[in-house]
Amino acid sequence: MARPKKEKELRHKHQIMLRLTDTEYEIISENAKSANLPLAEYVRKQVMKQKVIAKYEIVADLPELKKLVKGVMIESYLEAGCQKVGEHVYGKSITDPCLGWQESEELIYQIAEMNQ
Repeated sequence: MARPKKEKELRHKHQIMLRLTDTEYEIISENAKSANLPLAEYVRKQVMKQKVIAKYEIVADLPELKKLVKGVMIESYLEAGCQKVGEHVYGKSITDPCLGWQESEELIYQIAEMNQ
């Protein structure tokens, strides 16, 4: 017996490629496993819930754009990511995932170079 075909609007026809660091991949993989979901389904659900932080690289140097951006907030800690209760990892967030010290430093220098 053949599997019934999905309605046209329910088919997953489009693909998006993500480039992740080892740490990011590990965090997402663990979260997907905890949610008992395949990795692709977990990421899709996070995107649809707008729980994905996107990094944008500004390639245009528009004076109007510089007037709009007043500041940036970076969640940073010594170690990247976040930990679960009971892990006791020194320097790692116990709430929201954060950038590690090295990633934060690199990002700050990149922002500074863009604004010179």
